[in-house]
Amino acid sequence: MVERLFKPVITQDCWKIIVECVDTIGNPAIMNLLGVYTVQVLFDFSSYESSSPLEQKKMLLETLVKGVKRVFQELSIPCSLIEDVVNEIEKNDYENSWEWKRKKIQSTIFSIQVEHQLDKVDLFWKIEHKDKSIRQLIQSYPAHEMDYGAKLGRLEAKGNFLYLLDKENEVVSKISVSE
Repeated sequence: MVERLFKPVITQDCWKIIVECVDTIGNPAIMNLLGVYTVQVLFDFSSYESSSPLEQKKMLLETLVKGVKRVFQELSIPCSLIEDVVNEIEKNDYENSWEWKRKKIQSTIFSIQVEHQLDKVDLFWKIEHKDKSIRQLIQSYPAHEMDYGAKLGRLEAKGNFLYLLDKENEVVSKISVSE
């Protein structure tokens, strides 16, 4: 969610920040390997496991922000940039959902809705036609971008059907335009 909401920042050599959640800091230094900055931040795993999903999201965000701010200070990047993202996340009640693609066929609008939970990602068809709206689950995937991201290739219309194709152009789901 942070990555999706974060506005691009031009830096000399940083293109990614990895925040490692650890129970013991093995290396207090901020490491830079080919522009990927890695920082370790203490994390209470037992407290995390016993918390509600909302509290887990808050704990993860707090830990992520600690690590990002350390890297930002090292690179002289204003911390207000990450604080703006945190404000947006809080405003959205920690819900991580977005519209991935949208296609209009005649008077019907089709889109793919992505809902990212802590443990899974759900992909939905959303169909808006005149005064009705339909939402249909396509599939649930593990909450890792490598799993669900590969399924988000493109939307294509053929005849009376709309297809969600993966990055290999294989059909993930198809739905009738007349539904």
